[in-house]
Amino acid sequence: MDLAAALDAVMAEAWDDDLKGTNEHPLLGAFQKAFWKDPLGAWKLIQSGRYDPGAQIILREWINSVAYSDPVLVVSMLGEMPRGLLREAVSSALVGAGQKPGSLDQIVEKLTSLPPSQENFQWLMMACNAMPTGGDSNALREKWTAMSSGREKIAAQFAWAASLREADRATMEAQWSALPENARQQALNSLFAQLYPDSPALIPALDLAMEKGEWGVVATLGAGKLDEYEMDPKEKAEWAMKLPERSETQRIFDGAVAGLLRDDPEAAKEWISGMDSDDWRKKRALLQFSRLALDSHHSMENFRWAYGQITDPATKKSAEGMLQVRGRELEWTDPDE
Repeated sequence: MDLAAALDAVMAEAWDDDLKGTNEHPLLGAFQKAFWKDPLGAWKLIQSGRYDPGAQIILREWINSVAYSDPVLVVSMLGEMPRGLLREAVSSALVGAGQKPGSLDQIVEKLTSLPPSQENFQWLMMACNAMPTGGDSNALREKWTAMSSGREKIAAQFAWAASLREADRATMEAQWSALPENARQQALNSLFAQLYPDSPALIPALDLAMEKGEWGVVATLGAGKLDEYEMDPKEKAEWAMKLPERSETQRIFDGAVAGLLRDDPEAAKEWISGMDSDDWRKKRALLQFSRLALDSHHSMENFRWAYGQITDPATKKSAEGMLQVRGRELEWTDPDE
């Protein structure tokens, strides 16, 4: 009935003791409907200074409440929020936008109009990553490539990338060929940023980037995405066997074979044994298996097997170093014991 009086009563309590190491007041959840009913009135009241130093606790509740009723309003207030709440505000607004058709486009528009800064650019990227999959890739490509530089162009570019989250290799190739040459690396950066752990386009995108020699993109974005990629471990490992020998592909190979080496040690031994002894991938696989023998399998037997297979002196020395560091807790220090 009286929002100001109710907040006065709550904040008059020893709220700092009630938090118990959290950032949530135990009573403020009761204000959700009041914040929905008059979000701007509540905002002005919170910002009035009446509840300092606890105003930020109330503001957090306002953000998490209003994000579901009016996510665009939450984003509109970013410029007046404490810096420590900005990420939470954007994240909550994007979740709320999922229940409000059309609001995501408005949020992207709001974020695009914010003053230039690295932080504001980060919020724009978060919103772009929330864009729905699909759309006319050709029309979206033509739109962003025709635009002048600026954040409007970046948002349009990410919308194009979102349309390719489930694309196959042929579609990727066609889109790549139609791009201006000076826009291709930037396009791949946007595409990788849009790919989810279960995006079927990840492997085609990696293959395309490697074929076109975009090794910087492969090294900086590909490896991290592949670590989370949901794919049968054996199939992922077999794909890794096609990687060329380059410094940029070593990290990708390690991540691609980790699932097989970790989850099925016996199958992994058979798989590794089938490689040529001088194959760079065998050296990497044996080193990875050695590490997992200590970290995941806790098996000195598995470590000794891998150690015995290593013929390269540098790789053998690396394995010995792992044993000295990681085996100490298990009281394993000599690989030949």
